[in-house]
Amino acid sequence: MKRIKHSSISDYITTLCFVGLTILSYVKANEAISENDPTKSFILFLLSATFFSSALRFTIARVFYRVHKLFIERRNEKSPPQK
Repeated sequence: MKRIKHSSISDYITTLCFVGLTILSYVKANEAISENDPTKSFILFLLSATFFSSALRFTIARVFYRVHKLFIERRNEKSPPQK
C-alpha cells in the first residue's frame, strides 16, 4: 500500500520526533567538531542526514511514485501498439 501522506496523528508525532533528532544530532556533531573528534562528528552528521530523510519520508515517497509513473508512461509511449 502506498503511504504518501500523513494519515494519522502518530505519523505527525513520528515526523516531529525525527525532526527533533535531526536537530539534536546536528548540534552534537557541531560540538564534536569543536572538540576535534572527526569520527564522532562524521557519524553524527550521517545520523542527522538519516533522521532528516526519515522526516521527509512521505515527500520522498511522493516524488518516487511520480517519477516511477513517468517512466512507465514513457515506456508505454515508446513501445509499439499491440494488435
